[in-house]
Amino acid sequence: MSTPTAQAAGRRLDVVLAVAAMALVALLFFRLGAHPLMETSDARYAEISWEMVHTGDWLTPRMNFALHLDKPPLAYWLGAVGLKLLGHSEVAVRAPLAVAAALCLGLVFATGRRLFGLRAALLAVLILGTAPLFLFMGRLFTTDLYLCLFVVAAYACFLRGYAVEGPPLLWRLGFGIALGLGFLTKGPVVLLHTVAPICLFHFVWGERGRLAPFFSPLIIAAFVAVVAPWFIAVGLAHPEVWDFYLHHELVARVSGNALNRRQPFYYFVPILLAGLAPWSLWLPWLAGGAAREVSWSRLPLPWVNRLLACWLLLPFLVLSLVRSKLPAYILPLLPAAALWGGACVGPWLATRPRRVPRVVPILLLVVAVALAVAGVVAYRDHIDEWTVAPMAPVAVCFWLAIAAIVAIAVAVRGRRRHATLAAIFLFALCFDLLGIYHLPNTKPRYRFHRLAHELAGRLVPDDVVLTYSRYLRGLPFYLERPVTIARYPNWEHPLEPDPTLGGRHLETEEQIAALFHRGGRTWVIVEARALPALQREAGVPLYEWGRQAQYRLLCTEPPG
Repeated sequence: MSTPTAQAAGRRLDVVLAVAAMALVALLFFRLGAHPLMETSDARYAEISWEMVHTGDWLTPRMNFALHLDKPPLAYWLGAVGLKLLGHSEVAVRAPLAVAAALCLGLVFATGRRLFGLRAALLAVLILGTAPLFLFMGRLFTTDLYLCLFVVAAYACFLRGYAVEGPPLLWRLGFGIALGLGFLTKGPVVLLHTVAPICLFHFVWGERGRLAPFFSPLIIAAFVAVVAPWFIAVGLAHPEVWDFYLHHELVARVSGNALNRRQPFYYFVPILLAGLAPWSLWLPWLAGGAAREVSWSRLPLPWVNRLLACWLLLPFLVLSLVRSKLPAYILPLLPAAALWGGACVGPWLATRPRRVPRVVPILLLVVAVALAVAGVVAYRDHIDEWTVAPMAPVAVCFWLAIAAIVAIAVAVRGRRRHATLAAIFLFALCFDLLGIYHLPNTKPRYRFHRLAHELAGRLVPDDVVLTYSRYLRGLPFYLERPVTIARYPNWEHPLEPDPTLGGRHLETEEQIAALFHRGGRTWVIVEARALPALQREAGVPLYEWGRQAQYRLLCTEPPG
C-alpha cells in the first residue's frame, strides 16, 4: 500500500509529465514556416493543394496542371483548406499536419489512459511526441501523418468497443469511418495497418463474437459512404484510373519497380530504431523487464499487449517483404510502440532500482564523446552548406543533447530512475529541436527558393517561366502559376492525355528554340552545370538576374 508521501510524489510526477506533454503539442506548431517546401514530396503535395484552390477543381488532383492521381485526395483537401484559411504560405499547408499530429497524440493519450492509467498515457505521449519520425513527418506535407492519425483513430474506437460485449454503435461507426478516411488518404494500405493485425489478434487470442459487430453491414456501409463518392466520380471522369491503380500503384510498388524505391528486406530495421530514438534503444533494455509487472490479463481489454504487438509487427513484416520502401511507411506503427512503452515505463518507475552493470554508463559516455567528435567534424566539413539558417541554435541544441547523454549515464550509474527518464526526455527534446532548427540547411541540391520569391515579384501575365533539365515541384506553388519544363527525363504522368501539357513540356531542341524566339520575356531557373547546353539550345542571349547555390535565374531581357 502506498503512503501519503508516495502518493504526493506520484501526483507531482503526473503534473510534470502533463506539462511536458503539453509542451510537445506546442512543439508541433513551432517554426512550421521556418524552412521552405522540401523537394520532392512536401513541395509536390503543397503544389497540388494550391492548384485545387486556384482552379476550384477539388475533384481531380493536378501537379503543374497535369493529372496526378497517384493518391486519393484527402491530404490535398486538407492542405487546400489550410491555404483557404491561412493564406498562401508554407505554414498554411503544414498547419493541418500539426493539428493532425496533435489529435494523434490526444487519441494516444485517451486510449492509454483508458487501458493503462493516467501516467502510462502521459508517458506514451512523451515517447511518441519526441519520436523523430513522428515529429518531422508532422512538419513535411505527405499522406503518412494523416494515415497515422486515422490508424490510431481506428484502433481507439476498436479498443473501446471490443472491450465490452455488444460494442456500442458509436465506436463501431467510428471504426468504420476512420478506416474510410484512412483509405481516402492513402488507399488500401490502411487495412494492412488495422484490419489485418486486428483479425490476427482476434482469431488467436480474442473472444468469440466480439469482432463481427465491427464488420456488420452498417459499418461496411459507413466505410463505403466515406470512400466511394470520390472514387466513383474520378473513375467516371477518368476510366483508365482503375488500371493505373492496379498496375502502377499496387503491382509495381509491391514488386519494387515503381519510382526506384527498391530496398532490401532489413531496410526498416534502422529506420525504426532511428525514427523512435532514443526510446527504441532504451525501452527494450529497461522497460522490457517491467512488462512482467503489468497485469495484462486484468486490463479493460485483456492481453492488449498482444494486440499492440500485432499492430507493430505484422505490418512491419509485410512492409519489409514489399520491395518498394520509404522511411515514412512505418510511421503508423510508432503509436503501438509508444502505448506499450508507456504501459511498461510506469511500473519501472515504481519498482526498486536494480544494480546496473558499470559498462552501461561507460558506454553512454563513449557515445557522448563519439557524437561530439562526429558533430564537430561534420560542422567543419559542411559549414559552407549550412549557411541558410543561423547555426547558433543548432549548436546550442547539439551540445545540450550531448550533455543529456552524460546526464543519462550519471543517473543510470546512481540508479535514479526519475532522473534517468528526465535525462532521456531532455535528450530527445534537444535532438528534435536540433533537427527543427537545422531543417532549412538540408537538401542543398534544391536551394532555389529565394530566386523563386524574387521572380514572383517581377512576373507579368505574358511572361513564361522555364526550368531546364530539372523539375522543381515547389516552383509553381511559389510563383502561383504553371511552369514550362524542358529536357527533364523523368517526367511521367501515365494518365495525362496531353503529355506536352499544352506546350509546357519541351523535349526537343526545336521546341526549346521556338519558345525563346516567340517574343516576350522568358525566365529560366537552371543549374550552373546545365548553362552551356541551355545557351546552345536557346539560340538567344540570356542575362543573369540572380543566383542561389548552384541555381541561376536568367531572362531574355537584361536587368535594369
